[in-house]
Amino acid sequence: MTLSTQLALDGANNLLFDAVRAKPGERILIVGEKGANTHYETNVCDTIFAAAKAAKQCAMS
Repeated sequence: MTLSTQLALDGANNLLFDAVRAKPGERILIVGEKGANTHYETNVCDTIFAAAKAAKQCAMS
C-alpha cells in the first residue's frame, strides 16, 4: 500500500468514525459525482466505501 493510499484511507476513517460517528451495523449513503468538472476527486467515494467495508469486516470477525 502506498503512503498516499494509506493517507486517503486514514482520512476516510476520520470522516466515517470521528466526524459522522458511524457505528458498525449502521447503513450509510455515499453520494459522489462523475464528469469532467467535479468538485471532489472521483475516487473519494470509492475510498470511503473501502474504509467502511474494511471496518464492517473487522467488526464481524
